[in-house]
Amino acid sequence: MLAMIQAVRGAARYARWARVPRANIASSRLAQCDDAEPSSSPGSPVSKTNGASMDRGRPFYIKRDEKLGPALARLRKQLEEHDTVSVEAVGGAMPLAARIALYMERDGYSTTGETRVSLVPKNSNMTAGGGRKIAESSEKLTVLVKRSSQFFVKAKEIELLRLARLEEQIQKAQVQNEAAPQE
Repeated sequence: MLAMIQAVRGAARYARWARVPRANIASSRLAQCDDAEPSSSPGSPVSKTNGASMDRGRPFYIKRDEKLGPALARLRKQLEEHDTVSVEAVGGAMPLAARIALYMERDGYSTTGETRVSLVPKNSNMTAGGGRKIAESSEKLTVLVKRSSQFFVKAKEIELLRLARLEEQIQKAQVQNEAAPQE
């Protein structure tokens, strides 16, 4: 039994759904490790551009086959813990990432900062001129999402609505139980 569990765990680690498409290992490890130093790895959330440091926020990767509802819930949870989250998607997941950022802004949970579309090389083939082939690259969308000042107020409103719905369901169930004939 233990060997079977270890085999499943090992297979799940390398499963297609467990991987983030084309994300570098350093950034995904940093996303999983909270105590890592931000500038200690090349894929860190602090990147240097033209001598300046720009805080991109905590990386939040979107997979192509991810559902909208669970992804929104994950992003809300990330925004509870961090002020700024960088939503990143590659290829077919780009529309979902944009939709998630827009829904969060529409609902008042966040404000959308800068949006970047860049090319990510699929492999290391270089052209004769020393550049990378554009045809062998894929697009990457990065949306910087910042927590709004009304975030916790909105979260409390949603929680109160859920509790009100549960209370209504409990009352309906009690009325049905009382109306049912007793044996």
